[in-house]
Amino acid sequence: MIIEKFLENVESRPNSIAFIDYKSRKLRNKTYQDVYLDMLKVVSYFEVNQINNQSKILIFLKPSYEFYLILLSGILRHYQMIVIESFNDKDKLKRMVTLSNPDYLVVDSKTKLIKNIFKPFKNLKSINISKYHKFQANFKDINYNFKDPVLLTFTSGSTGYPKLIKRTIQDLENQYSLILNTIDNIDQNDIVLALNPIYVLANLVFGITSIIFSKNLNKKFFLNLLFLGLTCF
Repeated sequence: MIIEKFLENVESRPNSIAFIDYKSRKLRNKTYQDVYLDMLKVVSYFEVNQINNQSKILIFLKPSYEFYLILLSGILRHYQMIVIESFNDKDKLKRMVTLSNPDYLVVDSKTKLIKNIFKPFKNLKSINISKYHKFQANFKDINYNFKDPVLLTFTSGSTGYPKLIKRTIQDLENQYSLILNTIDNIDQNDIVLALNPIYVLANLVFGITSIIFSKNLNKKFFLNLLFLGLTCF
């Protein structure tokens, strides 16, 4: 299981770097132990807000450390997480929200400023993920129901309106297996830039370091990544 393999890395190499978070001009190094404890804090924060495995959560964040904490907590507790790749088209965004019918909207310090586009959805409860660190990291059992839907995404809508795609825990496990069979010559000393969330999750399983960022991938930024020790992407 993805989450079990991640927990094995937490136990065997807790002080190894899981994430280099390149945010604006600031760098945050997060160890496997850091990620584990922060994931449990997110779960505690969500439980206080009555989120459970029947809840649908719209993750209104761009890829970031907090984004991946939510993904991990969702896999652990089987929340139904809704991921939308583009926030630019407001009409398309509203249609996707209507199709997926979320219960909760998770924002951060940036996206909370534009959450007003969701005002027509009066039953949608907003949660600011930036507050998760105030909560206790309490151990949680792993949910082993592989048929539970945990990830809801959308097609690009290039042939019309976007269509909803549901992925279960088993679907994510299958995707991880495919990645495992196609990746060569990567070891735990590598520092990897992964642009797809499933590859970032795979890196946590492999026990290697991921660079995550919220910037445009231009030449100057890429050179900065090389300075950080990037070995693979």
